[in-house]
Amino acid sequence: MLAIFICSHSDFSTGLKKSAEMIAGPLDFVEAFSLWEGESLESLAAQIREKYDFYHSQQIPVVCLCDLENATPYNACIWALSDTHCRIFAGANLPLVLELALGRDMAENLDEFLDQCLRSAQGALNAIGVQDFLTAND
Repeated sequence: MLAIFICSHSDFSTGLKKSAEMIAGPLDFVEAFSLWEGESLESLAAQIREKYDFYHSQQIPVVCLCDLENATPYNACIWALSDTHCRIFAGANLPLVLELALGRDMAENLDEFLDQCLRSAQGALNAIGVQDFLTAND
């Protein structure tokens, strides 16, 4: 098992979790953390650490997905988890959440699984002109 922490500004993290659940059904061990205007990095880091300690006590590894690299939610994860072996992904998106959530139970090697998820997420970004799409699908 793998716990997934989604950390973002405002309600992006809860939206990602809800969107993933709309597609895949209820997702256990997925936590959404939101940084709200006026909230401190320390406050968010404390929330993250509290949940981390809960999962760590059950020997469940944690991966963090953050909306932006070097932004406050990302920095809160770094600060909260600086003494752990967690992996933190910047650029959280729905394909990444789904791949992690749906593939985590089948992963034999956690590091290899996380590396594959990162490669898949990077490859999921695509741009196409509408007319090109329509022409290709005639």
